Amino acid sequence: MADKEEKVIQEAEETKAEDAAPAEEVKAEEAVPTEEKKEKKAKKEKAPKAKKKGGAVAAIVIVAVLVLAVGGAALFAFLSGNQAVAAYKGKKYEDAYKKSQFALFLNAADKDCINFAYTTKVLYPAGDYYKAAAIADTITMEEAKARLDRNCPNLKLCKEGQIAVFGKYEIDGTAENGQEDLEWIVMDITDSGDGRKVALLVTKDIVASPEGWNRFNKDNTKYSESNLNDWCETFYNEFTMSDASLNEKIFKVGVKTGDDALNAKAYAPSKEELEANLTGDLAQYIKAEATVFATGAEVSNSYYVRNASADGIGGYTDGTYVNNLSSTDKTIGTRVCINVNLGVAE
Repeated sequence: MADKEEKVIQEAEETKAEDAAPAEEVKAEEAVPTEEKKEKKAKKEKAPKAKKKGGAVAAIVIVAVLVLAVGGAALFAFLSGNQAVAAYKGKKYEDAYKKSQFALFLNAADKDCINFAYTTKVLYPAGDYYKAAAIADTITMEEAKARLDRNCPNLKLCKEGQIAVFGKYEIDGTAENGQEDLEWIVMDITDSGDGRKVALLVTKDIVASPEGWNRFNKDNTKYSESNLNDWCETFYNEFTMSDASLNEKIFKVGVKTGDDALNAKAYAPSKEELEANLTGDLAQYIKAEATVFATGAEVSNSYYVRNASADGIGGYTDGTYVNNLSSTDKTIGTRVCINVNLGVAE
């Protein structure tokens, strides 16, 4: 009996030992992982990192592609001249000119327009005439060259027959944006007798209407007593109002027409002055057009001169002299003459 009990106890202990063995083995395996399990564990740990890294790389690639696409488009626009043309349309002429210098595929016509706008809108007002002349050598547009050859904003550099920009006056008929630059034809340059040069200028355009040559009656032939003379004095006051320094640059001169004479700083031209000075290539300027401001007052392409006689009032219509223009027609305008001090001759 004792032997049986001892045998049962021994079998129970063996069973207990067998049950405990797997648990111990698991603990041992957990405590000391095999090389295979280490590799599996390492792979599991690296997988999220690799996935994260792969996503970051993909994002970088996408951004790089977008940057290259945008940059490529900008580069194409730059080299093709699209940016230069856009700047020109936005009236950013200096920016347009700079961009046009690097545009490999900008067509000649667009480049001519940009160069022309840059010289006339930026360089002329700034007084940078030498740079304007240098750019003119690269311009093929005949109109631009012709303008550069004859236009001279700096009166001291002007010669007879050129067009000068001097002072401001209402031209476009929009008072809100201020007065515009006024263009004059340099008809003659003379010595004043004290070493100074004096330029006789006449407005290139018909600037306004004096509302009739004569306010008295049709038989009055004196310019000094005419409505035209009064209007020229008004013009002078308005013309110099924006810049008081113009008063010092404009001479008061003796103005004589027939047996009539007066002293004035601004006056209507005579038939003789126009036909003596506007000759050759300048003959085209005897014909003049009215500015938008003058046209707004219904001024036509006819203008008075200060010639008058018993035969009628003198003036030009489409470049043809007419000796019997109406003395009260408000649609007939005028051009103005002034004499400008150019300073001491060098």
